[in-house]
Amino acid sequence: MPRLLYPISVVIIIANLFIITSCIAAIDVSGPLVITKPGTYELSSDIYLKNNSVFFDIRSSDVILDGKSHTIDHLTSPLTSSQTSGVKIAGINRELQNVSVMNIKVNNFSKGISAEKLKRGYINKILLFGNTKGISILNSSSVTITMSDIIGSVGKSQSLTEGIYLENVKDALITDNLLEKQSSGGIELKNSKNITMGGNWIDINNGAGISLDKTTQGLIVNNYLNNTMNTRILGDSNATWNFEKRNGPNIMNGPYAGGNYWASPDGKGFSQQCNGRGDGFCNESYILNAQNKDNLPLTLIYIKPLPDQALPPTDPDKDGLYKDINGNGKKDYEDIVLDFQYLDWIRDNEPLNYFDFDRNGKIDYEDVVTLFSDIG
Repeated sequence: MPRLLYPISVVIIIANLFIITSCIAAIDVSGPLVITKPGTYELSSDIYLKNNSVFFDIRSSDVILDGKSHTIDHLTSPLTSSQTSGVKIAGINRELQNVSVMNIKVNNFSKGISAEKLKRGYINKILLFGNTKGISILNSSSVTITMSDIIGSVGKSQSLTEGIYLENVKDALITDNLLEKQSSGGIELKNSKNITMGGNWIDINNGAGISLDKTTQGLIVNNYLNNTMNTRILGDSNATWNFEKRNGPNIMNGPYAGGNYWASPDGKGFSQQCNGRGDGFCNESYILNAQNKDNLPLTLIYIKPLPDQALPPTDPDKDGLYKDINGNGKKDYEDIVLDFQYLDWIRDNEPLNYFDFDRNGKIDYEDVVTLFSDIG
């Protein structure tokens, strides 16, 4: 999966956490633990237990929990143990600050990682499988969730799973995550504000890929969505679904970034069927509702500049044919020359449908003749 990083935000958060704990030697952990003091805690082995409701109960600010790529597994269906948490972050009648959880595998809990009343939290490189809620954040601010794989268990009748759930959260960053096979949905935001989502791969979830409920002022760009229902928008929620065209690559490895890629498991998603405009974007906006639209939805089809040309061909007639070969915005004699000179290159490198000017199903000399007749 391509990763779209937001390095400045992530580096600042994690740098602050390491500065805070750098004077304290790391503490080895080999079993469930209630953490009541600042410090760095490192898991030394995999843990498989059935009895503990919470494996790691973080009740202190200024904590780093590093799983060192080890696994914690509850060994039971999450629905039979509805109050279990792999990692729980919550102060007793107070807000916690500067807590980081990273490099850990969390399986089969009702909540893989949960946090409440957390300010400046960082969740990085987590693998979560089969949890009822992969990550649940409540009443918090300035939280980053990044580089994590959250996999449900669609097809297992006993499991209802949801990837990321945020409620009453502001100023959060959700970036470069994989959310797959969740039976209740990928990412759900409720009563939240200023949430940025980018570079996420949200794939084949039975519920909505992204659900917004009374959530405003978000930025949701450069995500891959491939679900039966990609969005569910409730309660006057709104977000910005694209930024201005900029150099990529985008999440589909296209040359420019802007909006999101809208797919469907049946192959009939908007981005899969739209007419491309030649630069990796669809010709039309994708309308979610009156308040939400993606003005630069991504498509896999994009047009390349010909050799020794600075600009890609364009479609000045808006008929789906890219007859402006030199990209200067109009059809002229130079386009005929270039079409003839680079016919083999166009056949090998450009989308057939956009350069098959005579509509005979192939790119050949007759296309040059057709272009000459059109321009002449």
